[in-house]
Amino acid sequence: MSSTRNLRKRNSATRLAEVVGVVASVVLGGTLLVPAAHADSPEAPLTLAVGDVTHNTMTRGNGTNSFTVTVTNTSSTTQPFTGDALVWPGNSGPSPLEIDQVRTQVTPIHAPATDVSVDGQNPGMNVVFFPHGGTATSGFQIPAGAGYSWRVTISAAADFPGNDDGLDIDLKSIVSEVVAPGHVHFAVGPALPDGHLTERFNHSVTVSPGAPGKTTLSLYDGAGGTFTSPLSTMVEVESAASGLSLEYRSGSGTWKPATVVESGRSWLLAPVPAGFAYQQTHSYQLRFTAAEQPAAARDLRLSSRVVLGGEIASAQSTLHLRPASTPTATATPSSAPTSAPVPAGDVTTAGTAAGGATSGAATSGGSTSSAQLASTGSSHMGLIAGLAALLAAAGAFVTMSVTRRRRAA
Repeated sequence: MSSTRNLRKRNSATRLAEVVGVVASVVLGGTLLVPAAHADSPEAPLTLAVGDVTHNTMTRGNGTNSFTVTVTNTSSTTQPFTGDALVWPGNSGPSPLEIDQVRTQVTPIHAPATDVSVDGQNPGMNVVFFPHGGTATSGFQIPAGAGYSWRVTISAAADFPGNDDGLDIDLKSIVSEVVAPGHVHFAVGPALPDGHLTERFNHSVTVSPGAPGKTTLSLYDGAGGTFTSPLSTMVEVESAASGLSLEYRSGSGTWKPATVVESGRSWLLAPVPAGFAYQQTHSYQLRFTAAEQPAAARDLRLSSRVVLGGEIASAQSTLHLRPASTPTATATPSSAPTSAPVPAGDVTTAGTAAGGATSGAATSGGSTSSAQLASTGSSHMGLIAGLAALLAAAGAFVTMSVTRRRRAA
């Protein structure tokens, strides 16, 4: 899986990311490359350099890699420094990292005794290093004209995500600015195919009292590798419609009420179980029911979002809500809506897809599309809080998201 792999873009402030927030030298392919002129702060008193990379590849569960970080104070006064390393998959896959999937160690070379703290920061972790016995906010005090250096040792655990094939480390200072941040990339074997995780609705939906509307939502794993964590899927319309409810089923199974996140607006489907593999498809049949007569016809944007730590895929279509043509008894779904978490395992795995789910694909009439990432739409924090509670109850991996981008192919 190359660095040109266009898997996804990340918005640190996207709604689903809230549910579930170069350097002196760049190391790539084992060669130190000096980037074009770049300075986050030309007036910054500290410079940060990365060097002495042992090798640019690593193997899950076997061996370690290391590099040095040197920070130099170019000013005429003492400057504070606290190291902050963001460790994450970067451009190399869709799965976020958990703290125990990467091991790190920071050892002083020409620096005072050092302590390290590691905290989860979706889609990876923050490794912070600071003076022994001190705090991250106090920092090392680097004398004028002097430099401190550390060796960072890193390894990938055996359970490093199966569909990520790389690791990025971005270095900066917490308590003072550096001229430019540091960056190191390691490839994690084996290399995986380029591609996308995509989802799509097969057509738009028309629903009115007494006449439920149906569509199919399909997720296709073209991203390479296997997801080792469940994928949560939320379906929503752009604004609440009183009396609107959603049921789903997989294959020839029975219809089940989707978990309500916000009444008449958003619902959570059963998660796609761990083990969702490359070129497999998961499909949900969806049935919308209108229990109340709408005052007028409405066309509502219908969307779905796949969540793993943050949003990793989305799809859009249209729900046409129409009044009943003749008076009719209000329809009721096959069972009452529930806000209890829906167990995994309701989504079955189809065979190898024929390529029908591609990023940005559209169906007849242009009313249905799929995309790796969708526009964020309007913000509604109540919805997010509700979904976060549901995902937490179901034991899903929920963290705040940071900016994460995919370079275009």
